[in-house]
Amino acid sequence: MNNRPLKKIIFKLTQDEDGYPPVEFESIWGLQITPQKYEVDNIPYYIYGVSKGDIILAIESDNEIHASHLLSRGGHSTLRVFAEDETARHQIFTHLTKNGAQCTSTKGSSLLAIDIPPTTDFQKIDAFLSSLSNNETIAYEDACLQHTVDDENRIKECHSLSTIPILAN
Repeated sequence: MNNRPLKKIIFKLTQDEDGYPPVEFESIWGLQITPQKYEVDNIPYYIYGVSKGDIILAIESDNEIHASHLLSRGGHSTLRVFAEDETARHQIFTHLTKNGAQCTSTKGSSLLAIDIPPTTDFQKIDAFLSSLSNNETIAYEDACLQHTVDDENRIKECHSLSTIPILAN
């Protein structure tokens, strides 16, 4: 059993010209390692460049803990799927979880946040999502890639969009 305290870590988000993401802040759970080091313990919805299992530096101020830097990577990748149709979203959720991914969503939202652990076949999941994506009713994006991918530009884009500075490799 893990005896490390679980704390909420707040990330300040940057909205684009269309107002995405629809929130200015996202809080995620972190397992406290030291007073300022935390291991991310859930799947980020809107945060870029951070995945479950990553170690982050966070600073406490006014009884809130704010993310500062990514210190090390845990090997997970995070994707987001937008599926307008609830049946399609459920089918995607079922397929991904059967293939080793973890998915989370909010009732009434068209967004699925997907965690792909290091031991899960990323290429298989990526190919499945690519085959479904029409960029209209079903689309997906890379939020944080830590698996090997053929297109280096995808990783560069994830780094360029990172919500917090990356100190890790």
